[in-house]
Amino acid sequence: MAANAAKEATVNAADKDSQYRRKDSQFRDRWGWVVRFGMRDWAWEGEDEGGCQSYDIRESWAITRAGIQIPPNAARVLNELCLLEKAVEQSVQQQDFVLRSYCDGSALHTLNLEPSSQYTYGFPLLVTHRADLCNILYEEALQYGVQTRFSCSVNQIDFTRPAVRLSTGETIAADLIIGADGARSVCRDTLLGQPDPLQPSGYLTYRICIDINEVSQYPEVVDLIHPPRIHGWLGPAAHIVCSGLKGLFNVVLSQPEDREAISFDVQRGDLRKLRRSFENWEPRLQKLLEIAEETLRWSLPQSRQIESWVHTNGDKLINNDYNAQGAAMGFESALVLSELISQATSPSQIPQLLRACNKARYPRCSKIDELSHTALSFLEMPDGPLQIERDRQLRGPTDSPSSCHFALPDPVLQPWLQGFDAKAQADQLWEKVLEGKAVVNGEGEEGGGG
Repeated sequence: MAANAAKEATVNAADKDSQYRRKDSQFRDRWGWVVRFGMRDWAWEGEDEGGCQSYDIRESWAITRAGIQIPPNAARVLNELCLLEKAVEQSVQQQDFVLRSYCDGSALHTLNLEPSSQYTYGFPLLVTHRADLCNILYEEALQYGVQTRFSCSVNQIDFTRPAVRLSTGETIAADLIIGADGARSVCRDTLLGQPDPLQPSGYLTYRICIDINEVSQYPEVVDLIHPPRIHGWLGPAAHIVCSGLKGLFNVVLSQPEDREAISFDVQRGDLRKLRRSFENWEPRLQKLLEIAEETLRWSLPQSRQIESWVHTNGDKLINNDYNAQGAAMGFESALVLSELISQATSPSQIPQLLRACNKARYPRCSKIDELSHTALSFLEMPDGPLQIERDRQLRGPTDSPSSCHFALPDPVLQPWLQGFDAKAQADQLWEKVLEGKAVVNGEGEEGGGG
C-alpha cells in the first residue's frame, strides 16, 4: 500500500437510519486502509492519487466454503469503516457459545453472546462466510481506487527503492509496502534477511461443511442449529467447534497429527479415518460425521513471533503476521495503521508512524498468540484428575479470573479481548506522536479499551 497524496472524496450518507455507522466524508480523507484476510501473497502499491493495488496468487476467493467468527472487537473495526451493516446482513448472529463434554455432550460452560455482547461491548459476535466478508472488503476497496490483480504473486522486494517484483516480471515502486501474506510469507523472509520456514504445531485441522437443510432433517442434531449457537466439544487430545452459517453448518476438528504426514497445503481428508478417530465421542458428533460427504485437512503451522515488523533500510515495510489467530488482530492493526498514516502530511513521516504502530501493537498481538497456544492444552486434556478439575471450574461461577488463562470463561480476559477499541488506540498513539513520545516506557497499548 502506498500513497503520494491524500485523496479527498465525499460519499453521501444512506437515506435509511442504522444503528451502525454509514459513510460520510470523514472516512474518505485517507491515505488508504488495508485489512489482511486469510489470502496469501498480497502486496500493495500506490497510484498517483492515494490509491493502491493488490496482488494475489489466487484466481478467486468465491469458492471458499468456510466460516469465520467476527468478534465484537473486529465488528467495531468494521463499524469504523462503515461496513458492519453489510457484514451483519451476510452473517448469523450467535446466541451463545457452549463448551461441552466430548463423551455425553453435556454443557460445561455457556457464555451468552446475544444480547450480552451487544450490551457489554456495543457490538455483536457474528459468524459469516469467509468469501462474503472478503467480497465486502474487496468491493469497498474498489471504491477507494484499489486495483487488484489475481493469479499474480510477489517474488522479490527491493527495500532501497522500495519496490516489488511480480511473478510476471513487472517491477513496481511504492512509497510503502505492507506485507500481509500470511504464515508462508515472502515479505517475512525478506524482512528477516533469511528463510523462516513454517514449523509444524503438532496439530491437524479438519473442516467439514454440510448443507444446513441436510442437518435439519435429523432430529438428533437439529438442536445444534436452532437456536444459532457456537458449540465446542472438549476431549482427550482433540476438540471440535461448530456453528451455523447462512446455508451451511461449519464443523472444525483439531487433533494431533502424524509427524510423517505433515502438509501445510489444504488436502482432501479421509472421512472414514476421521470417523474412527471420534467414534467414542457423543452421538450428535458421530451423526454429523456420518452425514458429511467430504472433509478438507491441513497441518496447523506455527511461526515464531518477531518483535520488529519494520525494515531498517528506510523503514518502508511492515509485516503483520498473526499466526493463525484469525482476522480480528489484522482488522485492529489495519485500522491503527491507516488512522496513523491518514494523519501524515508527507511520506517522510511514514518510518516514525510504522515504528509507533509496531511498538503499540506488538504487546497485544504477542499476548494473544501466547494465549492461543496455551488454550490448546486446556481444551484437549486427557481424562483424569486435571480434566475433572477443569470441568468443575467451567461449571462453577465465572466472577473470578481463571487460573487456566483460557479467555472464554475468564471475566478479565474477555473484556480485554472482545472490548478492545483500535480507534481509541490509534487516537492516543497519534497524540504521543505529536508529543514526540510515541511509546511510553516501551509499552504502547494504553487506551485501547477493554
